[in-house]
Amino acid sequence: MGTTLAIITVGMPTNDIIVIHKLLFLTIWLLVLTISASTFARNQQHADYAYLAEDVRSGRFVFDDLGRLAPYMNTNHSLPETCNYQTRKTVAVLALYVSDLAAQNAKANGRDEQGDLHVQQYRAQAMSRVKDVLTCAPLDGDMWFSLSILSFILNLERPQTEAFLSWSDRTAPYETWIKKPRDFFMHSYLNQK
Repeated sequence: MGTTLAIITVGMPTNDIIVIHKLLFLTIWLLVLTISASTFARNQQHADYAYLAEDVRSGRFVFDDLGRLAPYMNTNHSLPETCNYQTRKTVAVLALYVSDLAAQNAKANGRDEQGDLHVQQYRAQAMSRVKDVLTCAPLDGDMWFSLSILSFILNLERPQTEAFLSWSDRTAPYETWIKKPRDFFMHSYLNQK
């Protein structure tokens, strides 16, 4: 009986609705493929930098990276309308890293970190990149903590720094890799009158 049913359905003419469904499916499939390919291409541009950002998170601090990353930081990373969290976070972590390297470089060359224009530009760029991440992922406690540190370093108003710190505490209250440095920062710097 199963073979006779298959023979009967094979010989039936194709209905117009089935053709429309097939065309609709093909169109959707091509759209998904196009979006996926463009996202993959954008992510591949940042792949090596994503690995470097992971190394930075693990404690990498090499002065030669300042020269290596300066061209990457100076390029305009046009952010897509959609949130590409991985790319935004990579750019933000590396911007924070470059600003720290520039500050250490200024100290090593006997310049004041606050008076060095390049350091201040890197700090402002890092703050902008961290805000880009928070636009996409407002519950990222690590980026709120980074923003509070940057606002403290840039001598922004104390209530603003405390607000960023409070957001970090609200969004990542138990993650020890964020909590320990945040508590140290809070007790060491913000509790000073």
